Order: sequence, then structure tokens, then C-alpha cells
Amino acid sequence: MARQIIQQERAFQTYKKIIASTVELMGTQPLESIKVKDICEHAGVSIGSFYHYFSAKEDILSAVYAEREAEVQREWEQQNFLSPIDALQFLVMSQLLGITRKGPVFATQFFRYHLTPAEGRSMLQDNGFFYRKINEEVEKLIERSGTEISSHMVTHDILRACRGVLYDWCMRGGNYNHILVGFRYLDMVLKYYGLHNSKDSSDLDLILKDNPQM
Repeated sequence: MARQIIQQERAFQTYKKIIASTVELMGTQPLESIKVKDICEHAGVSIGSFYHYFSAKEDILSAVYAEREAEVQREWEQQNFLSPIDALQFLVMSQLLGITRKGPVFATQFFRYHLTPAEGRSMLQDNGFFYRKINEEVEKLIERSGTEISSHMVTHDILRACRGVLYDWCMRGGNYNHILVGFRYLDMVLKYYGLHNSKDSSDLDLILKDNPQM
């Protein structure tokens, strides 16, 4: 039993090394110029180990997104939000940081990967953690407001806004605070649908007021 646990831990560490090495290499060069051999040498693993976990190097990008979702889910379970808007603010920030904290070069390539029709497009999956949790919080706001709008329509607009901010941030080389811009777009979407009012406990309005340049 102990040997099996050790083997599982080694396998997990190998998997993590492959992902980390790919992300690090993608911080300085495009994925298409990186060979599987380069990734394996950087990670210190065999090519056979690589293909045990991934069928192609592009699959690693989906693994990166899945890891980020799992990380945010763990963080989510430890939070105690004061309002649905506080929860939405956390989700927007987490969505924006998930890709951009690895730098604009990596983020740009991640977007390019998701623009390829043949790929899984993990950012567009309606059954993913981000979509489900944003939709749940939006449903709370709709119930409070008494309106009869589709929570899915609002959720899609929030996620579209996030992707727009990410895309623009990449185009500009990551030269501005995209988190504050994301908060502003969240505020705009919620106000458009009449889901944000003065009773909300979130300090989002104060943040935006103190940063008018955003």
C-alpha cells in the first residue's frame, strides 16, 4: 500500500513538472516552436512519460485551466461572502488572474489556442466551475430584484466582458490593471440589467471611484 502511494505521488509530481515546464517555456516563446523534447528536457522526464499524460502539447493548456478552476474552487469554499456581488467580484478577479498571472505572452497563446475550432475551448464550457458559480450568484440577484431576466444571459455577458478585458490586456502587453477594469465591466453589466443597487455590501463602487482612470 505504501509503495502504491509513493508511485502515485511520483506520477503526480511528473504530471506537475510537465505542466510547469511548458508554462515556463511559453513565457518566452510560442508553443508551436516548443518541441515535446524541449518540454521533457526542461522537466527532467522521459518523452514516454509525457505521452502517458498528454496526447499533444496543446492539451497542457486545458490542464492549466482545469488546475486553476480546481484551485479557485478550494479558495471559494473558504470564503464567507457578504453579498452575491462580493462573490461575483471574487469570481471575476479569479478568472482574470487565472491566465494573466503567468504573463501576457502565455495569456496571448492561451487565447490563440481557444480560437482554434478543433480544440475543447475550456473557457466556454457551461458546466465549468466559473460558469456555474457566476450563474448561481446572478440568480440570487435576479430573485432579489424581482425581474424576469435569464440568469444565463447575464452570466454569458459577465464572462464575455472578462474575455474582452483579457484579450485587450494581452494586446497591450499587460500594461494596465486589468482587475480594476474587470470590476468596472462587472459593474456595467449588473447595472444594465438592474441588478446592482446601493444596498450591496460590496466596496466595488468605492474601488472604481478611487480609480477613475480604470
